[in-house]
Amino acid sequence: MNRVMQRIFRNKPALALWLCAAAFLLMLVPWSGGERGAAQAASPTLDEILAMTPAGCPDPMLRRDTPMDVGQKMVEPRKRSHRVVVTAPGVLDKDDTEYVLESDIHAPGTGFSIKGRRITLNLNGHTVFYNEKEDGYGVALDTWWQNDVEVINGTIEQGAANGHGNQNGIGCNPVHTLSGKGNRLAGLHIVWSGDDIDGMYIQYHDGLEVVYNTLTDKGSGLTNRHQGLDALRVNGGTKVVVRHNLIERARHHGIAIATTDPVVEGNEVHVDSVGTNSIGVYAGSGVIRGNKIFGKGTHPIGIWPGRGVKVVGNYVEVQNTTQSPEYKDPGSAGLRMTWGTNEDVEAWANIFYVRGKRDGVSPGENSWGRSLFVGLTKPGQKALFHHNIIVAASPGDGSKAAAVAMVCNNNTSGFVFENNIIASDWGPILLADSYGFSDGFPVFRHNRIIKIDDGSPSFFTIRTEDGSIPSTATLISNTFEGGARPDDIDFRLPATALKELRFGWTVTLTVRDASGAPVPGARITATNSAMDAPVEGTTDAKGTASLDLVVRRLTNEKNGSFWTGRDLKDIPLTPYSVRVEAGGKTKTLTLSPTQDESVDVRL
Repeated sequence: MNRVMQRIFRNKPALALWLCAAAFLLMLVPWSGGERGAAQAASPTLDEILAMTPAGCPDPMLRRDTPMDVGQKMVEPRKRSHRVVVTAPGVLDKDDTEYVLESDIHAPGTGFSIKGRRITLNLNGHTVFYNEKEDGYGVALDTWWQNDVEVINGTIEQGAANGHGNQNGIGCNPVHTLSGKGNRLAGLHIVWSGDDIDGMYIQYHDGLEVVYNTLTDKGSGLTNRHQGLDALRVNGGTKVVVRHNLIERARHHGIAIATTDPVVEGNEVHVDSVGTNSIGVYAGSGVIRGNKIFGKGTHPIGIWPGRGVKVVGNYVEVQNTTQSPEYKDPGSAGLRMTWGTNEDVEAWANIFYVRGKRDGVSPGENSWGRSLFVGLTKPGQKALFHHNIIVAASPGDGSKAAAVAMVCNNNTSGFVFENNIIASDWGPILLADSYGFSDGFPVFRHNRIIKIDDGSPSFFTIRTEDGSIPSTATLISNTFEGGARPDDIDFRLPATALKELRFGWTVTLTVRDASGAPVPGARITATNSAMDAPVEGTTDAKGTASLDLVVRRLTNEKNGSFWTGRDLKDIPLTPYSVRVEAGGKTKTLTLSPTQDESVDVRL
């Protein structure tokens, strides 16, 4: 080829210039496979990506340097009929009373035991030192259903005896409560260091408020990482609000709320993990909104949402920096879902950032991670991630840093990524690794997929780490930037399991009647002999419906088996026969989209 070009330049310079110009123009033409692999400007830097906002983002995005209104802040006490000055540890059992400290308190075991209703313990800026000689709690609500109780405005600190709890985190807690209703923990700084201790251990509560507190875990003892230890734990209840708290350090989990429809909002969490699966914020339901979460140590995970949780406007930054005694090198994750228990999660306006570093754990042990560590195991399950920034980077050194990692044995096409910014210097999209596979064709639609060109030596846009398990996805109308390309694929071929990508475009049809009025409820069916199932839609009140039409397959499948070549077969899937039906009228048209299209249909 080089000799041919040399002859052309020597003998026909005009033709040579024309060929060069044509080659340049071809670079500007979108790849016909259903993705825009078009002319690309220089790759944006990591900082530039983290400062972006996805087009059409419905909520503000929290940035690393956004000021937070968090930490201990004194609050106004609730009004009570009685006021009692407290000068020593003891039992507080007079209903409708504000107990007020006038000095610091030193307790051999438990500082205060509250046994009543409508009670305020106002620390009044002072400190309760507990567990100085024997086991005990800082403050305990140790009878069931104590209602309208608050502990406010001071410090609770574990003393010299430094007692320990059990493997469930119970024992010698700064705050330990049984059930209640309408209670409040506010304006506190709690400090502890004993082994196997939760900071705030709260049993079933309705209408609990935990606001404007600082929690500082100075310990490292963790017996059972499966049970876990939490800086702030609430087990059971409804209408729990956790706002404006600062977790200065947690040895394992930061905030863990297992209640019905809680609000976890506006907190800042710093995890310095000593055990596997440490979590910045967990909520079993409800909303996780506007939190900053930073994780380091062993296997830090920013957010772990339960079924149906809304994850909105959080900033998450994590990096594993120490070895795990269990798995040695388990990595990190911005958000994790696993084994199909997290269906119906919706996440938007978040920034998930995983940092990697070669030898970042120890010589020969890399920091690595998956920004989203996700998958749903059952067909028909759904999750939606939209308008997020999803970033993973290990600048210049090639350590594994996957932005979206579909590796939790996904089996559903109901897992959708839409209108996100997905960026990495190692792999924006990872479909299967040693943890699990990506089957069921999860959908990537209208995302910006970016290569961070920082000199990392091992980049692929779409990749797998295991040729023996499925790697599948459907990609519709995404754009590729900074050197990312839809055909830049590493599927470890030849493979012994399905490796397939489906590319396509969005076609928007507007159906009108003979007078030009929109036709709502029109049924649209697009069929293609090469696809197993039709694509169907129904027009809305404006007569409009959008269909994602797959126009080509890249696959290793051949007659129900997997061929042994080192390239994927490229199978075109157009044209589509599109049938529009409404009010007894039918119209059929043929479509072969090469880009997003809008089509008007008259019945």
